[in-house]
Amino acid sequence: FNMVKIQVGDVMCMPYDDNMFDVAISFYVTCGLRLAACINHFKELYRVLTPGGKAMIVSYSQPVFENIFIINGADKESAEKKITTILKNLKQYPSQDVINDAFQSLDEVIQVLFTLDDSGHLQRILDVNTLTNGQAVWSYSQIITFADYYYSDQFFQQQIKAAGLKIDQIESYYTEERRIAYNSSNPEIKLDKGITDTPPFVMYHLSKPTKN
Repeated sequence: FNMVKIQVGDVMCMPYDDNMFDVAISFYVTCGLRLAACINHFKELYRVLTPGGKAMIVSYSQPVFENIFIINGADKESAEKKITTILKNLKQYPSQDVINDAFQSLDEVIQVLFTLDDSGHLQRILDVNTLTNGQAVWSYSQIITFADYYYSDQFFQQQIKAAGLKIDQIESYYTEERRIAYNSSNPEIKLDKGITDTPPFVMYHLSKPTKN
């Protein structure tokens, strides 16, 4: 442990020399970055890696927003009506505490996503085509979290390649086998099949090409 050094820095300009690391891990960093910072983060990963070095980026996957992740066999229609009622009762530009309090009774859902409309009202996201890369999105996952930033899978892959990194493998977090394993080990919360159609997390296994 004496060889481990923890350093705080800026992901847009990491305090490390070029070609310094054989391995780099970005664990849920990109979802907290605005557009310019996200693009630059990929470039910084490339810069600090040695040629032939490996990187892994773990981030949210682009969801199909028409789906919500139901748990414990709850009725989807009833859950959607409950969400609609909660949203109607929220005022413009609700604070984080107000949002958290409003959704405390939503026990049927493990994840559903929202964004602010132009008038400042929290609205459920129904169409992925209405979002732009870098747009703030709130995620309900038993509690409402602070806003993350939306990026499509296509955007990620384009920017990773533009930074000079090679994509070796893309691994979805939830498969049917993983859903079954999760449900077997978590008796109080059972994931619905919909989570395997729109896996919430994705791992990008990357490498920095060696120069000829």
